[in-house]
Amino acid sequence: MAVAGGAKAVSPYCHEAIHIIVLLLTTVSGLKQKFDVQDLFVLEKNIHAIRFYQRHGFSLTQERQLEEGTTEYTVKMER
Repeated sequence: MAVAGGAKAVSPYCHEAIHIIVLLLTTVSGLKQKFDVQDLFVLEKNIHAIRFYQRHGFSLTQERQLEEGTTEYTVKMER
């Protein structure tokens, strides 16, 4: 969709999506303050989860434990 001057008009759906994203980010920020998690365990083989938590301020520790009922290990991450 084009408007005068060659600029493109923004779809109303785009504005709606932006509002939803802002609402979600505000909610997540509020939850972070309410539930200040300092440590957690994640499956050792779940590299995507480990990287996600590292981006959010967690670091791997040396603690490792067998996940009950499986042959998988979990690793502890702390802020």
